[in-house]
Amino acid sequence: MESEMSDIKESLDTSINSQAFGRAVKYTTVPTSDEQAHCEFFIKQLVDQAKLCHLSDEECKLLLGLKLTSDKVHPALNQWWIAYSKTKSGDVWTEIYFKDRFCNRTQRELVDNLFEESERAEGESVKAYAIRLQTILDDIDVPDHQGVVIFKRGVRHARAESCLDNTDKELTSISDCMKLLRTRQIRLDDPSVYQERLKSRPASASTNTTSSRTTYSDVSTTSTPEQSPRHTRKSSKVGFRDQATLEDTASCGSLEQAY
Repeated sequence: MESEMSDIKESLDTSINSQAFGRAVKYTTVPTSDEQAHCEFFIKQLVDQAKLCHLSDEECKLLLGLKLTSDKVHPALNQWWIAYSKTKSGDVWTEIYFKDRFCNRTQRELVDNLFEESERAEGESVKAYAIRLQTILDDIDVPDHQGVVIFKRGVRHARAESCLDNTDKELTSISDCMKLLRTRQIRLDDPSVYQERLKSRPASASTNTTSSRTTYSDVSTTSTPEQSPRHTRKSSKVGFRDQATLEDTASCGSLEQAY
C-alpha cells in the first residue's frame, strides 16, 4: 500500500513539474534580435518564469536551449548557444554567461549615437534638446553628473554656455542646468540662437571684411554666432547681432554675481 502511494505521489510530482515547465516555455518569448534591450528582456522573462514555476537548474538550462534553438531565434544567439553548450560551463545552468555576452555591454553603436546626438541640432530649442539628451543618457545609464558635462558641451548657445560655466551653484543634473537657465531668463524655447562648433570662422565684423579666416579655438568664448561670408559689413546684420550677444553675455554675468 505504501509503495502504491509513493508511486502515485511521484507520478503527481512529475505531472506538476511537467505542467510548470510547459507554462515556462509558453510564457518565455523567443529572442528574434541580438540587440541589448531584446536580450535583456528575454533573459529577464526566462529567469522570472524559472522562479515562478520553481524550475530546477537542469530545466532552466533546457528552457534556455529550447528558446535559443528555435527557428525564429536570431542567428547570433543560436551560434552562441551551440558554441557555449559544448564548453564545460555549458554543463551547468547560469544566466551570467548569456548576460555577459549580450546584456552587460556598451555597444559601439550606442557610443556612436551618443556623440552624434548629444549636441543641439540647428533649429532645435534648448528645451527640446535637454529632453532629447536626457532620454539618450537614460537609455545607456549615464550618471547625472556626466550628463551635466555633456549638456554643457552640446548646448551650443552662447548665453547658456556662459551662465553654466560661470555659476557658483552646484549642477548635478540636466534638470539643475535648466532651472539655472530659467532663473537667468534664457529663452529656452527659441531655436534661432545656434552656435557652430569645430568649423573655421570669418574674422569679427569689427575688423575690415577680408578673406582671412580663423579657427574656432582662436575665438574667445564670448564670440558671436558664425557670420555669413556672403554679406559685406555694410549690408550684413551680423554687427547688430554681435552687439546684442555681447550685451546679453555681460548681462548674464552681472545677474550671476547678483545671484
